[in-house]
Amino acid sequence: MTAGEIVGIYAAVASTCALGWQVYSWKRSRSTRVEVLAEIGMTVDPPETLVTVTVINSSEHPVRVASCGLDLQDGSEGQLPMMHQANVAGTVPGTVPARDAGTGHFYVQEVQAAGIDLDAPLTAYAWLSTGRRLTSRPTILKLHPRRSRPR
Repeated sequence: MTAGEIVGIYAAVASTCALGWQVYSWKRSRSTRVEVLAEIGMTVDPPETLVTVTVINSSEHPVRVASCGLDLQDGSEGQLPMMHQANVAGTVPGTVPARDAGTGHFYVQEVQAAGIDLDAPLTAYAWLSTGRRLTSRPTILKLHPRRSRPR
């Protein structure tokens, strides 16, 4: 093989890799990457315990969360939708900006009144305006964290 042929092969491989990278980058920048979490939260004044649904948008564009809430645990496939916000700033349902997160809050009493056990695996959900339903991993929320033993 001559030096010209080697350089030609190298140039063909390098340009193919560059094209592949451009296609991958273009596709990734236009894809929707959203994660849903269920967590315990607190208000300060007055002190209230909350169940928080967090929607994390890792996309390069904003996403609209049409509905969010918690799945019921009774096997009925029912849901506890977020109808109103607790007295704290919440941003979902609503638009979550690119590379940002939005939260919605339930009072713990409201969740427990719906028959949801916080000591059992709990799944939060979010419906996007595109019709896509996202769920969190089943999470056990520690309402009363285990206290450490005195040393």
